[in-house]
Amino acid sequence: MSVQHTNFNTSQDKGKTGQEVIKPDLIKNNSPDNRVASILLSIAFYLAIVYLVLFLLFGLSNPWGMLIIIFLAPSLISFIIATILTGIGRKKGNKNFLYTSIIFYIASVLLAYD
Repeated sequence: MSVQHTNFNTSQDKGKTGQEVIKPDLIKNNSPDNRVASILLSIAFYLAIVYLVLFLLFGLSNPWGMLIIIFLAPSLISFIIATILTGIGRKKGNKNFLYTSIIFYIASVLLAYD
């Protein structure tokens, strides 16, 4: 009878030396700083959505509210864009979206004529 080899080594198995490989990105993502930042970012995102919904509901509920919405339209548009970019940046973890949303939030403040 012939001896059969049951050792099925692949190229991935050759790189491991019996120890589990720990990725530094995984450790970095679970750090307490990232959890706090993620919680704060989620709170800011949901508060922005609540602000938009309340503003539109109160603005559409009376005739003067429509005039205020028209007057603040550029500010609202930039605030909506910033909120969408914050949501995308929060889900994907991309800082470029978050930095761009900061620019749109600042533009929203400037366009509100405050």
